[in-house]
Amino acid sequence: MAASYLRSYCEADADLQTPFDVAVVMPTTLRATIGDAIASVFAQDLQGRVQLLIGVDRPEGSLEIIDAACASRPSNCVVQIYYPGYSTSVRHGGLHPARDGGVLRCVLSYLANSRHVAYLDDDNWWAPDHLSSLLAAVQGVDWAYSLRWLLRPGTRQPICIDAWESVGPGRGHYASNPRFGGWVDPNSLLIDKV
Repeated sequence: MAASYLRSYCEADADLQTPFDVAVVMPTTLRATIGDAIASVFAQDLQGRVQLLIGVDRPEGSLEIIDAACASRPSNCVVQIYYPGYSTSVRHGGLHPARDGGVLRCVLSYLANSRHVAYLDDDNWWAPDHLSSLLAAVQGVDWAYSLRWLLRPGTRQPICIDAWESVGPGRGHYASNPRFGGWVDPNSLLIDKV
């Protein structure tokens, strides 16, 4: 794809100006696993409105997979896709060091029409209560996180909860590293950007 694009999946009369209860930012190269990631957003038990912003860093797959996933989009979810026409990641010839989407996670966080922003990569998925539990936990603080499951390579079957790496500030494998002081996987994170 040589041209840039913006595509929206929503009702014709959708109110995009009123802030959403939560926004989900997903950088992607359009891998086949994105359908599962999108389906997990649609399966959330959250009663409010959800804005899913998908940033395409470099399309290696087809938008047809998103078309198929959005065929079952619930009415409380709006999906918007943005591709600038080039990659911003050094991985694909761009200028920025983030190898998993360049600056798209940052840019889409600013574009999100919600105070609360969660992150989901195109090869991950969430439990149905992920957003509702994080929105409850973030009240009165700047950010909240959940634990994550470790999966068996190749099968994507859950093995156990990660109790070593993505366990928060001052804990886990990265706690003693002065550069990190702990770590949270972005897929487990929700921020209050106000």
